[in-house]
Amino acid sequence: MSNILKILLITAALLPLSACNNQTDPGRPMSPKGKVAAKVNNVELTQPEVDGLVNARRAANQQTTPERSLEELIGLELLRQEAVAAGILDDPEIQAEINRQVANIIVAKHVNDLISAQPITDEDLAAEYAKQIEARSGKEYKSSHILVKTEDEARAIINELDKGADFAELAKQKSTGPSGKSGGSLGWSSPSAYVPEFAMALQSIEPGTYSKEPVKTQFGWHIIKVEEVRDTAQPPLDQVKPQLRQLIMQQRITDHVEELRKNANVVITLEEEKTVEKPATEDKPASEEKPSAEETPAPAKESTATADDTAAEKTPATE
Repeated sequence: MSNILKILLITAALLPLSACNNQTDPGRPMSPKGKVAAKVNNVELTQPEVDGLVNARRAANQQTTPERSLEELIGLELLRQEAVAAGILDDPEIQAEINRQVANIIVAKHVNDLISAQPITDEDLAAEYAKQIEARSGKEYKSSHILVKTEDEARAIINELDKGADFAELAKQKSTGPSGKSGGSLGWSSPSAYVPEFAMALQSIEPGTYSKEPVKTQFGWHIIKVEEVRDTAQPPLDQVKPQLRQLIMQQRITDHVEELRKNANVVITLEEEKTVEKPATEDKPASEEKPSAEETPAPAKESTATADDTAAEKTPATE
């Protein structure tokens, strides 16, 4: 695809889709009133259209000038006229897409009106903040671990620790996990950042001590050391106001839709496909296949450890 065509397609995406409202020239957006900037086969392009494209470009952090934007509009109009002449608007798929886009525009405007009618206040934000803090309260653990392949290896390491061996040095020498090179350190993390077996063991260990029994997960056998425990750190209200505002808006719209549904006649006729569940194996839960130690995704955001350090034992936290 040529650069010119890419630019024209992007330009089309930036322009408002009101083509279905113009019955005299199908596919042509209703031109805003203003000074005529150019004529393309007697079709007028106005200055407000040029200004609108310039503003859209700049809002998307794209460099442009009024002259360049006018040239883009001229190119787009030439292609539109050719497409209309070719009968593209008669294509049922195109008509369906136009209807979908118009529906999206109508719904977006209606949602904005609903939100504007009930502005979100500082009191609303404070209440949602308190709600989220309560839901996310908990403990974070600063921990380390040594990962080996067999239970016998794990028990031998525990025996060495009992005799006074240094945990970090043993991790560097014997751990097969990525964190071994840093003494097995996992940094600060919530238990939800780990696989269930690891998380349960983590919460049962007294700070300053290590697990007296090996902990088995699908990655191998762990000896876990808990260094410190603290209450989960929470961001200040001012820092998360934009996210809270978005959360409140989404919840209000969801509640509004649920209320509309109560008073509507909604009949779902699509039958769900039946799935056959595969039996669980010892190392892989039935619900999902766990990736290998090297492929496991990075841990939850609250962790201070790096992705490489925790790949062998962490799974992403769910909201």
